[in-house]
Amino acid sequence: MLRLFILVLLSLTILLHYSTTTHIDGLFEDNIDYDSILKQDYLLKPYMDCVMEQSRCNKDGKYLKTLPYIIKTECQYCNVDQKKKLTKLIEKFRKYQPTEFQKLLTKYDPNNSHWNAFEKLVEEYK
Repeated sequence: MLRLFILVLLSLTILLHYSTTTHIDGLFEDNIDYDSILKQDYLLKPYMDCVMEQSRCNKDGKYLKTLPYIIKTECQYCNVDQKKKLTKLIEKFRKYQPTEFQKLLTKYDPNNSHWNAFEKLVEEYK
């Protein structure tokens, strides 16, 4: 019985890691035009509704929904290239949509406990 429990626990851990890594990878796909999305409110709205859990997510929205997790973990599963891309995304998000960005932080990090640490990473890869 203990072996079965350990096997199930190990399987769930591997599955969780794989699904998180896959979604993190998806966030950095080159075919997602974040510039256009962030500059136009009507394009951003479905993504923000997804991230804020106000509506269903499309495929790209599911990738963007990993952003709070990435901030919380300080992008620990990201490689150097992903950290550079993430820095650009965060900077553009803050520049073009400061109100929406603040809503995201308020929902997922109300005390700024993760953002303060994550911001150092953003500065490092600027």
